[in-house]
Amino acid sequence: MHVFVTVGTTTFPSLVDAVLSPPTLTQLAKLGYTSLLIQAGTYEPTIPSNAPLSVRTFAYAPSLTDEVERAHLVVTHAGAGCLLEALRAPGGERKLVAVVNGALMDNHQRELALELHLRGHLVSCEPESLDQALAAVHHITLVPFPAQAKDRFPSVLAQVIFDAA
Repeated sequence: MHVFVTVGTTTFPSLVDAVLSPPTLTQLAKLGYTSLLIQAGTYEPTIPSNAPLSVRTFAYAPSLTDEVERAHLVVTHAGAGCLLEALRAPGGERKLVAVVNGALMDNHQRELALELHLRGHLVSCEPESLDQALAAVHHITLVPFPAQAKDRFPSVLAQVIFDAA
């Protein structure tokens, strides 16, 4: 089984370090994961030589869609773009953990991640509790995220424009 971790377009060393910590690597191995791919941005982590699973890293890619679709588990920073990409990705059921970067922009990530957590779409956590969140996400059934209603925006816009006239 495969894990994909992303920090998006930001740097989030505490997330990457939390994923590479012995408790988290051990937890992933116990859960049956054999490979871990980390999109780490400009941060260059040290991969433990005794990691119990295969670990690779890269900085950035034009798209993360293929990596998200291949993963059985996605661990992402709690930015809206990465969350929506993971929640809307086709390809079957995957576990999703959103890690809040509390240092960013008035901590808006916490609010978004908590709401999605409360609705049952993912498990949210801070970097310090990632290993516990990984255990938790494997003991629940996540609620599928609603499909995108691509025709809704134009109809709402038309309603606003024409009703206002």
